Amino acid sequence: MDLYFRLRRGWKAVHRRSREWMMVARGIRSTDHPVLAHIIPTRRCNLSCSYCNEFDDYSKPVPLSDMYRRVDKLAALGSNIISMSGGEPLLHPELDDIIARIRSHGCIAGMITNGYLLTADRIRRLNRAGLEHMQISIDNVMPDDVSKKSLKVLDKKLQLLAEHAEFVP
Repeated sequence: MDLYFRLRRGWKAVHRRSREWMMVARGIRSTDHPVLAHIIPTRRCNLSCSYCNEFDDYSKPVPLSDMYRRVDKLAALGSNIISMSGGEPLLHPELDDIIARIRSHGCIAGMITNGYLLTADRIRRLNRAGLEHMQISIDNVMPDDVSKKSLKVLDKKLQLLAEHAEFVP
């Protein structure tokens, strides 16, 4: 990892942490706004874990104009954090635009993903869009009949995040 990347990642971490503290202070001063809002840009998923009822394999992504309206409304309500999940949010073809819209309102942008679709290029695009937090859903150490989301399968994806992500994985 080169020095420039480490310095940039460090600066972003300091900036993100200060914004988080400001969000906490704002939440203490006033309870008349949502702190965290959760949106789903697509119900589709690239996996079919037998326990999951949160996805389907045929729905189209929510249109970008609808996602913009939702993000704008959540920001107008005073949301501090807008997090996305699904299905699998990385399947939304305009996810980077949604993240950028969240950030344009000063909100913290987060995402919950299964991580399977992460590549070095995809991570760099998420960096440029302004993603700040990512949660990877891992169910077990080794894949089984119930869930493919295992540490064994995702270890290379976690390594890619360590090498390329400017956000908090």
